[in-house]
Amino acid sequence: MLTDMRSVVMVAAMFAMFSLPLVTFSSADPYQPIRALVAAVASVVAVLGGRARWSKAVGTASGLLLGLLVWLTLSAGLNGWASALFGVHGRFQGLVSAFVMALAFSAGLSPRGPDVRGFRVILPLSAMVMTAIVIGQVLVGRDPAGWTNNRVVIAGWFAVVTSMLAAFAAVTPGRGRWLIGATAAACAVALGLAGSRGAWLGALAGVVVATAGALWSRGGRSGVWRVALVVAVLLALVGVTASLAGGETSSKLDPATLASGSAASRMQIWLGAAAMAADRPLFGHGPGRFIYGFPPYQPFEHARLEAVDTRPDQAHSWPVQLLAEGGLPATAMAVAIFATALYAGASAARRRDATALVATAGLTAYGMQALFGVASIEVDAIGWFAAGLAVSRGIGAHDLVGWAHRVRSAVVVTAAAAVALACVVYLGADVRYARALDAFAVGEMRTVRDEAAHAVRLMPLVDVYRVAFADGALYEPVPARRTAALAQARDLLEEGLMREPASYDLALALARVRAASGESPDRVADAYLEAVRRYPLGVEVRTAAVSALRAAGRTAEADEMQADLDRLAASRGAR
Repeated sequence: MLTDMRSVVMVAAMFAMFSLPLVTFSSADPYQPIRALVAAVASVVAVLGGRARWSKAVGTASGLLLGLLVWLTLSAGLNGWASALFGVHGRFQGLVSAFVMALAFSAGLSPRGPDVRGFRVILPLSAMVMTAIVIGQVLVGRDPAGWTNNRVVIAGWFAVVTSMLAAFAAVTPGRGRWLIGATAAACAVALGLAGSRGAWLGALAGVVVATAGALWSRGGRSGVWRVALVVAVLLALVGVTASLAGGETSSKLDPATLASGSAASRMQIWLGAAAMAADRPLFGHGPGRFIYGFPPYQPFEHARLEAVDTRPDQAHSWPVQLLAEGGLPATAMAVAIFATALYAGASAARRRDATALVATAGLTAYGMQALFGVASIEVDAIGWFAAGLAVSRGIGAHDLVGWAHRVRSAVVVTAAAAVALACVVYLGADVRYARALDAFAVGEMRTVRDEAAHAVRLMPLVDVYRVAFADGALYEPVPARRTAALAQARDLLEEGLMREPASYDLALALARVRAASGESPDRVADAYLEAVRRYPLGVEVRTAAVSALRAAGRTAEADEMQADLDRLAASRGAR
């Protein structure tokens, strides 16, 4: 009975891990901590409900993972905790998220054969629900990723899940194979509608590994045609649905678009990220700080291609982003972790380990789509879970027993508790921030300041809470209140800049507050120049800086900055 109950617990944990997109029908910023919280809790349940394996591969991967976490923690401390702990507000992809991924990896070490058999049921169920949502969005004329706000995120999820379902179908006997295969086909339809080339490539790699691995484990070549047939069918489903979807989705099938649009912009982001990494190759610019690290390295061509004042918050490539944020050692450790997991999983799959094949297929798809995708709790959690699952099936693996298992459980529970506490505090502050935004929309500026100040007290590391307070002061209609509020806003912003000197948002807000407070023209102009230094190609801040410089009588500086604005405007007009 204990074994049966343990399997139930493990299946529930795995269902939570793979169903993160269903936790809330939005990947909007306030919901990212909720998913991180769910992933952390699911990891604890998996660890306590299972029994981890240990082997040379597990030890190697775990040691590398510990080294990666230590390195990223050092990077965060050296570059600024304010942005690095959670990531710049809006993405929730800082140091806390790195620990969530480590917890997901640890959870992947725990499942056993009975757990995976149960997983063959809950994974198709989750996939069918997600597929129905995507197709339903299309049928009612909405964006297929409308409730996630990001096509790349939902497409990456489908790439990993489609690959794992293909592997499940390959190792499942009888009618179950056809049911799981049909679910994989439905996922391929949803993947085509989502419209992400990186995810399509990831799914292709994962499905090839799933089908070829199943044949390889049998030691024969007579079924090679089945591999080609499965891959051809899934590719056809993706291609046909993408072409029929029209608009942005079908345009992704045109090779010519690789030289323009989002593809060209992404290449410019990679060039800027490479410059970031070259400038700080050892510890990078800090986890979660890409949006503040990138602007000083932003290529002019990227500013020309994008809409006005578009600051990328991610590199649109997980290895490139890790290189820019964590440095070369962190990237090398991460690559080594996944190489170890892939080798261990492939070796076990060769010995007809069905679990290893499923994990290896999912990990392959995750890694391939991550080359072109964005970091997200929903996709990253299952990718790291698959890595743990793959490495746990390596040669010579045996169950941890006694004190080793208890120590591992204690470490995971402690880490998960810290992550959960951080998420809860962050969410509490975000609730106050949301109330401040609502109050701003209806002109209740006093309420804006009260709620924003409460958010700052709960979470002083997040800069946008301070910016919200400053906005409430700038638009306060009562003169007496406005003067006092501007003084308080200035103090809050200056304190924020001491915590995060690279914050463009704080610098711009401070310049506006100084101007509204009637400070000397030179001081106002200098404040705007500080904001320009943090975002050199920002049109809004440069335009304001030109006006401030002219007001201060600094005509030569104003003319030089205006010439740069004219050059940028002319290049956009010629686009």
